[in-house]
Amino acid sequence: MQIIYIHGFLGTGKTTLINNIIKNYSNKEIAVVVNEYSDSSFDSASIIDKEVVISEVNSGSIFCSCKSGEFSKTIAELIKLDLDYILVETSGFSNPDSLDSLMSEIEKTSQKSLQYRNITIVDGINLYKLLNTLLIVKHQLYVADKIILNKIDLIDNEKQKETIELIKEYSKAPIIKTKYCQIDDVLDDFYSYSKSATNDTKTRNLNLRFLKLAVDERLSSREIERFLNNIKDKAYRAKGILQLKDGLKSCQMASGQIEIIDSDLSKTALMIFYSSEVATEKNIMEIYQDLLANLPNEY
Repeated sequence: MQIIYIHGFLGTGKTTLINNIIKNYSNKEIAVVVNEYSDSSFDSASIIDKEVVISEVNSGSIFCSCKSGEFSKTIAELIKLDLDYILVETSGFSNPDSLDSLMSEIEKTSQKSLQYRNITIVDGINLYKLLNTLLIVKHQLYVADKIILNKIDLIDNEKQKETIELIKEYSKAPIIKTKYCQIDDVLDDFYSYSKSATNDTKTRNLNLRFLKLAVDERLSSREIERFLNNIKDKAYRAKGILQLKDGLKSCQMASGQIEIIDSDLSKTALMIFYSSEVATEKNIMEIYQDLLANLPNEY
């Protein structure tokens, strides 16, 4: 059994990768642990294979003391099963610097020696900005055994080369270029090598926050798209399954890209992730209230 930690900042494609792994390794027994910083998990609902064992650890990072105990118990239960892989989707807000000590505690508790590897996903659109403002993104690169450069369809060849050179400043891990995290054999052939040091005194850690927004069902997809466009320079990520005037929709915003499609999943709130140094909850709510105020009278 191997535990595969999948890291990456908000919206890089972690859930997409997990769905692709489940499809490409259909002959393997797989369980998934989804760690969500907020108190509800859009991502676990988005796992396509409902026969896969899915566990959730919400309301914090598994690498923080407030959630590490709950996570350890979850892993201890899963390793009792006859599994080939446990895939752990870490929160985009997570700093995995304490992973080795966390795994040592899990091994002591379970009295088993466990193999674990790290896959980190980045996208070239925002990586330079994130590396200069968020220390957690550097740590996600430091721990990587493989790095996936996703969304290459959204950046040109020159930008791809620049991004790869930037990644190499923080990690010696092999880099795989792809779009939609389409990699057939991502769990094969992990190699060992020395990893980068984690001392960094230059990068700030922005104060990351999230807002849970109960969206008015009178709104349409077009109006939600307008709202997301109006907040995309203030928020890193937004996601949710929303009941709207024109039906149940999966709504996502990441890297400035917006996707609204039909969904058959259960309704959730719209989760909006932002930095308090860029915006406030009041800023975002004012934009939302303006949207409601401008609804046509027939609504």
